[in-house]
Amino acid sequence: MQILPDPARAIAGEGLAQGLAVAAQSPAAISGPIRGAVGDAFLSGLSAGCLTAAGVCLAGALFVLLALPLASAGDAVMSYADRYGPWAVVTGASDGIGRAVAHQLAGRGLHLVLVARRTETLRALARDIEAQHGVHTRIVAVDLGTSLGVAKLEESVAGVDIGLAVLAAGFGATGHLADADAVTEADMIAVNVTAVAELSRFFAARMVRRGRGGIVLFGSILGWQGVPGQANYAATKAYVQALAEGLHAELAPRGVDVLSVAPGPVHTGFAARAGMTMSSATSPEVVASAALAALGRRVTIVPGAQAKFLTWSLAFLPRVWRTRVLGRVTASMRTSTPA
Repeated sequence: MQILPDPARAIAGEGLAQGLAVAAQSPAAISGPIRGAVGDAFLSGLSAGCLTAAGVCLAGALFVLLALPLASAGDAVMSYADRYGPWAVVTGASDGIGRAVAHQLAGRGLHLVLVARRTETLRALARDIEAQHGVHTRIVAVDLGTSLGVAKLEESVAGVDIGLAVLAAGFGATGHLADADAVTEADMIAVNVTAVAELSRFFAARMVRRGRGGIVLFGSILGWQGVPGQANYAATKAYVQALAEGLHAELAPRGVDVLSVAPGPVHTGFAARAGMTMSSATSPEVVASAALAALGRRVTIVPGAQAKFLTWSLAFLPRVWRTRVLGRVTASMRTSTPA
């Protein structure tokens, strides 16, 4: 008698396998990753629309939690700067999540290469970070929507020992694709997809050679299904999610951690540029803190209470229904005149 259909059994097995794989890390890192594996395994079952699969996934992950000893206080833990330093590069550093990540990395002792389009904004940010945290900074003012901008960034860090790449640059737009400006939509793909793919390749190759490092990519809860009114943006974030999952599997055995951060609404300049108003949203600091804490422990995180609520509430629905619901949600945020 087959208790679960084949897809559900596969998900259940994957949930248990993920828990076991996470537990195989350093003993000092067990407790946090296992907690993450429990949540990820249960959510995997729910997203498949099968409560039985969710229960099996949860049971498997809990088994790993109960079967393994917790880390002792004397276990040595590599510092963040040792694991991901000495330098980190942060794109989209002038505003929002990128700016918050830059400050928090500096607080952990990493030197920073700050990347954005506006030179004066970057200079002011660099001065502020150096004064507050006593780390070194470099600025690279480029447009990552162009191949020349991406190439300039790669040239600028050629002699810098980069241990962490946080690729936070990106933007969105609202409205039906048939009515959208062609240049804006192409630029979105260039920044959100093309630049992310190339910079991921570039930094991954360097980190593999040095035997350690980390890459943080930014997807979105919109990237898990199509979204009317933000069809192109959601598609770019679906690409980022798939890229992060694949890279995680490729690079983990080679000492490089990869994380996908999938936030919901966040209080940044993103909304104004996209032509949206967000009365309720997560702060960039919350997203940044969650991302840095999860790197090396998780494959994907959903930071912020609102994003978690949306994810869990939609997990029971078929994909086509999720598309309709999120289309209505984003339509309610839309303004008539994007900035």
